[in-house]
This record gives sequence, structure tokens and C-alpha cells, in this order.
Amino acid sequence: MDELRDQARKQAVGVRLLIREASRRKIAVSDDEVDEFLAQVVDEAGGEDAFAELLEKQRITEDLLRESIRDSKRVDMLIIQITAGVKPPTDADMRAYYNEHRADYTRPERRRVQHILLKPAQDVTSSRDKA
Repeated sequence: MDELRDQARKQAVGVRLLIREASRRKIAVSDDEVDEFLAQVVDEAGGEDAFAELLEKQRITEDLLRESIRDSKRVDMLIIQITAGVKPPTDADMRAYYNEHRADYTRPERRRVQHILLKPAQDVTSSRDKA
């Protein structure tokens, strides 16, 4: 569980840094772009009523969702800017990376063991035979 928390913390920090960099670069997303994306979300949810129910279940407001959509689109645009002109890795590049980081992609063998406890009845001999 600690490992999961650590990964979540690192991811949250990474997202905040990307949003900060998008702000520094003055990357903007128009209200129309947010509205268009939100309309798709409402449609996929099954309409306005179903969308409102989802917001309530998630304990999120539409304004907070709009802000999240805007941030997500800004980060997408930042990544496009950052990766512009970067050649995709070749198969040889990926193979070399994997070989250098093999331990990151393997887990030690695990076993899950459970213990079943049967409480014997009054007649210990017949209960033991049944078990």
C-alpha cells in the first residue's frame, strides 16, 4: 500500500508541474474547446440528468470538472509542444532500454497462502475423519 501511495504522490506532483509549465508558457484553452469536450462527456453519460447524477456520485461540481478539462487539455498541448520534432524510438532503442531496466519490469515470484481452520465437534474422532 505504501508503494501505491508513493506512486500516486509522484504522479500528482508530476501533473502539478506540467500544469505549472503550461501556465508559464501561457498555453490557453478556449471556453469553446472546454464546452465541446464537456458536451461529449454529457452525451456519453446519457444526457443531462445522467451527467448530473454522475457529478453527484463523484462529489464534483461542473465548474471543477471544467477546470480539470481545461488543465488536461493544456497539458496535452504542452506535451505536443515538448515532443515536437522528437523522433519515435526504434525497436533497437526500446530493446536496449528494456534490457538496461529489466528489473523494473519483473516482480519476484509470489504465493498467496490461506489457512482453513475447522473447529472439531464434540466427537473429535469423527470430526477429524470428516476434515
